[in-house]
Amino acid sequence: MTHAYANAGTFEVNVTISDAAHDAVVEHVSVTASKAASTIAGLSPVEFYGVLGAVVVVVAALAALLLMRRRRKGTTTPPPLTPAATGPSSAPPPPSGAPPSGPPPGAT
Repeated sequence: MTHAYANAGTFEVNVTISDAAHDAVVEHVSVTASKAASTIAGLSPVEFYGVLGAVVVVVAALAALLLMRRRRKGTTTPPPLTPAATGPSSAPPPPSGAPPSGPPPGAT
């Protein structure tokens, strides 16, 4: 059995123990409580950092799972763009005397 005191100090504690035959024993004990332990969000530091660590592990595991699922579906990064895929061709003009490319002028 445990009990947490709100304030530091010396307290008288009465403990009663009884058995199935209703025989009881009472003990009187003086208990000295030291300064109350510090808390973070209502939890002891050990509990708080334990919960925080568990949350970090769960978030990291979920992120890893999502990344693995994305890679399995075949969604990879697209290939780098080539000059032809980025816009108009920047090829040099054809040499003089060569036939022009495209339809002749005036053609519809």
